[in-house]
Amino acid sequence: MAAVEVRNGYKYYGSKSNPKIVLNQLNMNVMRGSIYGLLGASGCGKTTLLSCIVGQRRLNGGEVIVLGAKPGEPGSGVPGSRVGFMPQRSPWSRR
Repeated sequence: MAAVEVRNGYKYYGSKSNPKIVLNQLNMNVMRGSIYGLLGASGCGKTTLLSCIVGQRRLNGGEVIVLGAKPGEPGSGVPGSRVGFMPQRSPWSRR
């Protein structure tokens, strides 16, 4: 069973008439018990994807399923106690 599923994930910033597309028809499965690395150039959507997975942001299209529920739905535990996320820069980092 997949711990994380993204189906046709689409995310843009800006306006619909002039979008900056950062995720376009993204499909992925992260299986339970697996460890994955997320690599890519600056600005390619890594942090945006993780923010959508943990429920901090929403996709403009497609869906995210984490541990069988959509992030942000009542009782999903996401964001919350079921999923952790440590961004590159946090309130506790020294920069």
